[in-house]
Parts: sequence; structure tokens; C-alpha cells
Amino acid sequence: MLRSDTFSYTVQARCTPREAAALLSDLTRQGELHPLIVQVRRLPPRPGARASYAISDRLVAGPLRFRTTYQADVLISEDDEIVMVARQWPATTVRNHTRLRGEPDGLVRVDVEITLTAPAPLFRYAFRQARAAHLALATRLGAALDRTAGPRPPTEPAPRPGLRPAPRPGLRPAPRPGPHQGHARPAAARRPGSRQDHARSWM
Repeated sequence: MLRSDTFSYTVQARCTPREAAALLSDLTRQGELHPLIVQVRRLPPRPGARASYAISDRLVAGPLRFRTTYQADVLISEDDEIVMVARQWPATTVRNHTRLRGEPDGLVRVDVEITLTAPAPLFRYAFRQARAAHLALATRLGAALDRTAGPRPPTEPAPRPGLRPAPRPGLRPAPRPGPHQGHARPAAARRPGSRQDHARSWM
């Protein structure tokens, strides 16, 4: 009998969604973030996968320390969405659904939903390990994403008080209205000999 449950977390960082997606979809870079991973090896992509990996974790159960290896597939890898599925014997799967969204001030919001399915005798241990590992990953992810951000274009300094900003190249400032110009709109062109000679200016 299988059991399944879900947990989620959210991280914000100062980078673009594309920069965040590049890090999160490359599992060879997960060793610096995931506290259980000790080795990641790229495999030929499985059918329907964008990329496939063999991942080794180091686990602890009481006095026992052991190592386990499983396969993970990246199924969707876009700037705003990543879907990955990891499979491990016996009948254990972990589905990672990540959504990325740009926010004001150059921030990106990363929403991660993890769904774990495992045989009932193993479920409690597997779910506890997965949740603890991913929440530890979340505490490291923001700083790691900040480091991936490329240089940002400098912002224009605000003009000093009392100084007028220089006109843009190729543009001339419009002349100020003269004493007789006011806010009048231009009169219609006159045709010689027409009745427009005595017409008033239009409003």
C-alpha cells in the first residue's frame, strides 16, 4: 500500500526568473544546496525527459549511515516552470513542481511544491527526510540565486536641486511661449480672396 503527501515552500531572491531556472533545472549544481546529496551524474535523457541524472544521497537512520542512489528526470524546464520526478526503489517517487515569477524591484519569487509517494512502512521516514532536506535547501537557495545574478544596468542619477537636466541628444527643447503667443492654437491658413480673410481664429 502506497501513501502520499505534499509540502511546499517559497523563496525570494534578487535575480531574474531565467537565472533562477538555470540553477534549479541543472541538478549537477544541487550538491551545493541539498544537504543529503553527495554525487550527481548526468545520464542520457530518458524518453520524454529534457535531462536525466543519477543522484546519490547519504542517509542516517539511528546509528546506521548508508548511501542510496536514484534517478531523476527533468520533464519541464522553462523560465517560469520546472517539473522534475525522482524515482527510487522500492516504489518511491518525489515530484518537484517549481513556479517562478518576476516581482518588482528585480526580485524573483520561487514557489516549490514537493509530493512524495512511498510504501506505507517507509513513508514516514522518507517524508520526514525529504521535508527536512528541502527546507534546509530553501535556507541556502536565496543566497545562491543572488550570486547567479548578472550585473544590473546603472540607474541615472537624479538631477541636482536647482539644475535643469540637459536635453537628450538629437532633441531640442521646445521654445517657451512669447508674450503674444499665450496658449492660442494656430489659425487656419487663409486663401486669397476667400471669406476666411475676416474669420476669427478657431477655438
